[in-house]
Amino acid sequence: MSNMILNYELKCHSPLIHFQPDQPGATLRATEVKPKLDRFLKKRYGDTILKEWKMDPDKDALRYKMHFKVKGRQEIVELGMRTDYEIFYGNMGDGTVRKKGVLGNVSLQIICAIPELRKLIDESIAEFFVVTNFGTMQNKGFGSYTVVGKNLSPNELAGILKAEYGAQKCYMFQGGEKPFARIKTVYGMIKSGVNFRNYQRSLLFLFLHQHKKIGNEKAWLKQNGYAPSDVGQNAGRYPKNDPHPSYYVRALLGIGDHIDFINDLNNRGNKTTVSIKCDRGGIERLHSPILFKVIENNVYYVAQRIDERIYGTTFRFSSPRGGGGSLTVPTKEELGEAFIDEFLAYCEKELNGGALGKFRDTQNIRIQGV
Repeated sequence: MSNMILNYELKCHSPLIHFQPDQPGATLRATEVKPKLDRFLKKRYGDTILKEWKMDPDKDALRYKMHFKVKGRQEIVELGMRTDYEIFYGNMGDGTVRKKGVLGNVSLQIICAIPELRKLIDESIAEFFVVTNFGTMQNKGFGSYTVVGKNLSPNELAGILKAEYGAQKCYMFQGGEKPFARIKTVYGMIKSGVNFRNYQRSLLFLFLHQHKKIGNEKAWLKQNGYAPSDVGQNAGRYPKNDPHPSYYVRALLGIGDHIDFINDLNNRGNKTTVSIKCDRGGIERLHSPILFKVIENNVYYVAQRIDERIYGTTFRFSSPRGGGGSLTVPTKEELGEAFIDEFLAYCEKELNGGALGKFRDTQNIRIQGV
């Protein structure tokens, strides 16, 4: 039996946002990790190689079991504003109870009676945990683990992430004492812009406006009165008549069911919520293709390939201010095959060119492309 077992220790680099954090032994769950590992193995070695090792010929589940156990002391941490993990804003219940995460190392045991499959798992497990996060908000760096004893340099880690996601570059910066504050600011500048204590317009909007001659949904919503006109430092920055056609460009970096606009900078709870719905159905939510990975004192981010379903799709915007309208996501042909890689290269240049220095959380960091 002992020769059928693989044992690993996983180092926890960032909190796992858990649905039952106060439960003794709350940690990674096989119901989430095993399907992801199965898909990773299938992608790496091919479905034909693994077919005879499936639990069911018509499904992806492979013939092995895994068990997780907390190793040593585990910490329960609060998530939200004015914490070390302030990228996460959600609260539960009446808003007075914060969501929580668990932070601590984990023992992983894998039981597999098929020697060939066991060998492939052992050869792949370290890279699997490098390229995968777990739990809620995993794309923003939560739920990051690596295998203890599989020591990899920053360049090696970046190479693994690039190879897995087909990216031209992996980007990294130092996490400092509050890596999630830095992730929040960097990602905010990349996707939607930042208008708190300073101002930085969305690099996505700027890139598409300058390099693809494409307008965006934020300007369109404001110009048509569906969202509040610009407030505070942002006032007057959007042209009244943008000559470029308007598209729903934010969708390229993930979609949700609404966008919030602040009505008053002195009362940030005073918002206008514009709802968003896919015209033809089928796409309700789509995660961002930009994956953040926290390892030791470094934060890595890399572009996964954009989900092909999003290109050219039309969405309906509805405003409580009355009315609304539809916008379409740019097509792949309009953006170009290398869009996401070109865009992140542009972001590296802009962030290092002065944008990072505008904000307290990012003043002393530099983005490094590897």
